[in-house]
Amino acid sequence: MPQLPSGRQVAILCQNILKMAELNAQNVQRYPIHRVKTVADLWPLVDVLFFRTDPDYQPGANTYHEGCQHLEELARKEPYLSGFTLATLDDEAQTWSPEDRQAFVAFLQESRTQAHLQEVLETVLDSQRRKPPAHIPSGLFGQLSGDEVMDMFWELSQRPSSLETPLTSRPEGIDSDEYDLLAALCRMNGLQEFEEWQTRFGPILEGLEAFLQRLRDDHRLLSVWLQYWVVPVEEMAGRMRGDHILTLLAPETLAGFATQAAQEALALQPLFTEPEIARHFAPERAILEKAALSMTSAGLA
Repeated sequence: MPQLPSGRQVAILCQNILKMAELNAQNVQRYPIHRVKTVADLWPLVDVLFFRTDPDYQPGANTYHEGCQHLEELARKEPYLSGFTLATLDDEAQTWSPEDRQAFVAFLQESRTQAHLQEVLETVLDSQRRKPPAHIPSGLFGQLSGDEVMDMFWELSQRPSSLETPLTSRPEGIDSDEYDLLAALCRMNGLQEFEEWQTRFGPILEGLEAFLQRLRDDHRLLSVWLQYWVVPVEEMAGRMRGDHILTLLAPETLAGFATQAAQEALALQPLFTEPEIARHFAPERAILEKAALSMTSAGLA
């Protein structure tokens, strides 16, 4: 902890990082230290402490991590979280004198400070090495492993929070589009959950799953989308359309998507000879028949 030329006292605190490292080594949950590889990666997580005078305050033995050192310097100075980290302190530091800023930078570069941060980094890296693997039922998210699924949801959680994407209608004058077709295919893929339909239509359903898996392999976020949804096909398509999920595909995959999806729609037509499927999947049938018709019309032309 340096005392800056102005008399201001500032310290850094890594206790939250160390607590996360302890938890990180014990369970499959992802923490903000998940991607830390260098000391610089720690900066957004290193808390900055400020101090205020309190004649009655006496620091206890457990008040600071031992790396803080020199607790006697803190007598009658009560620490409090400034609300800044090393990564966000710069705006506040702009209000300091040039001498204070220079002194704080010098403190961060001191060998004892760097040694402490390196020690914290080693603890974090060790927690990553000891982290137990996540296990997800096979096939639930396509071919992604449990750790890949956990990583994917962690990455999604790092995005700025926003309201749920509203349902987006298809363009005016269009009865169905590629999102309706994709949603219908996902809905039909749910028949794989039933042994009766797997037995009767196994090759057809296997072909559909293989098609959807190729899309999932193209971008792993599609492993979340391209599952069997229990919501109506129109709602599913509206959510897909609102999030523009087809734009996640590589250009060459997207280029062939319409033709390949229509081929799958055509291959699924025998399923609708089963009255129960035709009844429960009437909206999907209408979408798929239209796509299949466009395929056969193109073939006749």
